[in-house]
Amino acid sequence: MKRTFFFLAGILLLSQMISAQTIDSTIKTETKTRYEMLIKKARQNRTIGWVLLGAGIVMTGTSAGVIAGGSYKGDGAVWISLLTVGGISTVASIPFFISAGSNKRKAKWSLKESRVSLGNKAYSYVSYPVIAYTISL
Repeated sequence: MKRTFFFLAGILLLSQMISAQTIDSTIKTETKTRYEMLIKKARQNRTIGWVLLGAGIVMTGTSAGVIAGGSYKGDGAVWISLLTVGGISTVASIPFFISAGSNKRKAKWSLKESRVSLGNKAYSYVSYPVIAYTISL
């Protein structure tokens, strides 16, 4: 009888403590702000990547065509330099695309929502990246 009483009293106190938890609205605001910042960085990096890639391809293609055709007048060093700068620009665009993808993934993770639950009852939403492992009893 005492066990049952203490068990029920424990469950009653525990359920009141759990239902008394509140969500801090600043968490969701911070999450949205972080998401917007990361998406902005991803867009900027993707734009820079495309500009470098496009400029690099144009410079490389133009200088390679002029050098191959032999239609340049005077010193060919200018065209070789343009070919080199175009190649470097093309290769330099790769890290910007990688960074854009990374920032986009981080932004998605920052908005991931999970529920705090006890049994079948879900109590609140909490925004944070989580990996869950459930043991069914």
